[in-house]
Amino acid sequence: SLAEKEPDPARKKELYEIAEICEWVPENPARTFHEALQCMNFIIVGRGLEAMYPVLIGRMDQYLRPYFEQDIRDGRITLERAAELVGNAITLWGMKTVVQVGKTQKQTHQFSYSINSINISGVDRKGNDASNELSYLILHMIGLLRLSSPTVLFSWHSQTPRWLLLKALETNYLTKGGIPLFENNEHVVATFVKDGTPVEVAREWYGQGCVTPILPTKIDHNGSEGKGAVNVAFILDLTLHRGVSQITGKKIGIDTGDPCSFKSFEELYEAFKKQYSYVVNRVLWLGTVAQSVEPQYLRFPFNSCIAGPQCMEKGQDIMITDETHSYGISDRAIVDTADSLLAIKKLVFDERKLTMPELLQAIDNNFEGERGEKIRQMCLNAPKFGNDIDEADYMVRDVGEFSASVIYAYQNPFRQPCKVSREGLSWHYFGGLGVGALPNGRKAKEPLNDGSISPMRGMDKLGPTGVLRSALKAGFKESYASCLNQKFSGSAMQSAESREKLAVLIETFFKNGGQHIQFNLVDTAELLDAKAHPEKHRDLVVRVGGFSAYFVMLSPEIQDDIIYRSEHGC
Repeated sequence: SLAEKEPDPARKKELYEIAEICEWVPENPARTFHEALQCMNFIIVGRGLEAMYPVLIGRMDQYLRPYFEQDIRDGRITLERAAELVGNAITLWGMKTVVQVGKTQKQTHQFSYSINSINISGVDRKGNDASNELSYLILHMIGLLRLSSPTVLFSWHSQTPRWLLLKALETNYLTKGGIPLFENNEHVVATFVKDGTPVEVAREWYGQGCVTPILPTKIDHNGSEGKGAVNVAFILDLTLHRGVSQITGKKIGIDTGDPCSFKSFEELYEAFKKQYSYVVNRVLWLGTVAQSVEPQYLRFPFNSCIAGPQCMEKGQDIMITDETHSYGISDRAIVDTADSLLAIKKLVFDERKLTMPELLQAIDNNFEGERGEKIRQMCLNAPKFGNDIDEADYMVRDVGEFSASVIYAYQNPFRQPCKVSREGLSWHYFGGLGVGALPNGRKAKEPLNDGSISPMRGMDKLGPTGVLRSALKAGFKESYASCLNQKFSGSAMQSAESREKLAVLIETFFKNGGQHIQFNLVDTAELLDAKAHPEKHRDLVVRVGGFSAYFVMLSPEIQDDIIYRSEHGC
């Protein structure tokens, strides 16, 4: 064995200890912190071998806490050794990635990505603050390792201690690329409770993938990602072209009338709503078909043993749909749609600076030519979400509420309402590839707004407070999750004073009802240099949308998207 051949006595002892632990867990209950971590790793490897799931590490600082605290009290382990073990585990989880090849790589413009997730902080079943020393230790090791995965979801609540929030921001400064992300625990719990979940159960939620919350007592409780997604901007594109896609020239939607014949903005908005309702119906119908077919060909016995108590109680596979599976879809590009609708309202119907034929001709020609560029500048200068402008922010809220109302009107076979979740990933890029030019001034095939409640790229002019005020007015409370990206100068975050200001910004945003925020803390100059000289920046991590990645591993198109996002100071 390796242990017998090892000449170093300390390493020999360590190898024998590893062998003993692997003989014990997971067949037997873990007795120590080391055994608990090893048991976790066995489970994670098993799940990954059977199915390409994200590594759902969950509330690691909660279920490992008793082992950690007992070992520290008993002198069985030192903080230094615990940190080493946590670091080893994080490194192992960071190695689990999805490699993109062929058509998928070309569509997503990602060579690889990882959405493995650890949750930190939150509350216990009684609503008390769950922050502890292990929470701090995990953040500390994440900051030292500076990997692109796993991501960390920091679950903020009104009792969150400032010392832990500041540690999270220090970790974010070290990793640079949106690790950890910050989510408002109180919003998530309230949303689950509104849908009938007991509050004690709702408080145990954790993040799946990018920002989607799930419950340990339910299987895929949200269910949004697997059932489909709606590109709301594409539906507006269809509305303006009587159901025909600008990109493919194919009729995909229904004919909702000639936009040039509409006498008022209200007529156009009603046509959009009619088109949207049709597309959602089709998407959910296709999702139902897929959900009914999957169990015929897919079985995951290992995952079924550990994914939820219902599988064991009923003796059925996780892929067999029952009342524990919810059902829903993601609706994205709401900001692009709202900005475009408002531009039409202002330029065509209110101020009459353009006629509808003039606007349609410009977007059909991708704003080419002198006249096209002039119209594009008019569109870009129309009020935009992210600048604390009421009419722009409330338009986003109205489109979001309408979209959710259509989705919530549908039920799964067990008469549960569909759910809405607006997560991130890099959807804004490949989603934009199928959408022609829009009345907000965006050109054909360019990225849509990153995240789900982030402003149009480069259009937020008032700094971070303007963006946050806009996000609060837009609400998105109808969604289980949303994604707000912010980019700050990394050099501006070096001091403790700057991080203190950012902590106050986060607390104020969440106390007023904000849901989610994540930060790229990197200078534009560094990003430009990394694009030109990738060999010098192999470890530069950035937040793309719902996941973090090494900047040099992204396609040039995604790199440019991150570079041109608005940069703020603090």
